[in-house]
Amino acid sequence: MAYFSFIWKGGTSLACELVMPFRKVSLSFHMRPLWEPSSLTLWRDDGSGIRISARTHAVAERLEVGVLAFELVNEYAPGERVVVLLDGFDVPITVTKLLKDEAGSILESGVILKAALYSEIIVVAGVSPCSIAVQGVLDGLPHIFDTEYPLDTYCIAPMACPKRALAGSAPC
Repeated sequence: MAYFSFIWKGGTSLACELVMPFRKVSLSFHMRPLWEPSSLTLWRDDGSGIRISARTHAVAERLEVGVLAFELVNEYAPGERVVVLLDGFDVPITVTKLLKDEAGSILESGVILKAALYSEIIVVAGVSPCSIAVQGVLDGLPHIFDTEYPLDTYCIAPMACPKRALAGSAPC
């Protein structure tokens, strides 16, 4: 069985990066006929951000499945739409990953970011190649949450920051 992890080349734990508070996000869109999201960036108060996008992996003949890719960024991409979040994400966040079991492969295809006050953002590989589906930001837009697979077909797994586990509830 093949296992396809999130794509992350940062020097620290991805889980520790994702639990850090953020106050705004930005979205980029593919200019295909459907205007699907291509990336979501979580912006922190220090001006740094984590950009989330998707890459595809061939898991069988004529079958590609999306895996999320993460990168640290320090500036907006051209044409991004910025959204200031009003509730909950300015404190450490609980992160859960969404796993897809497809054609004998396990793929890390999504994350759920849960904040205080029951707010959450879900980011998962989108229905079109290299697109993402986003719930919890600009929910009224068409095609904003067109997932590759129905959400209830993903397995949920915890994603813990090792530093947080060692230090109690202190942020990483």
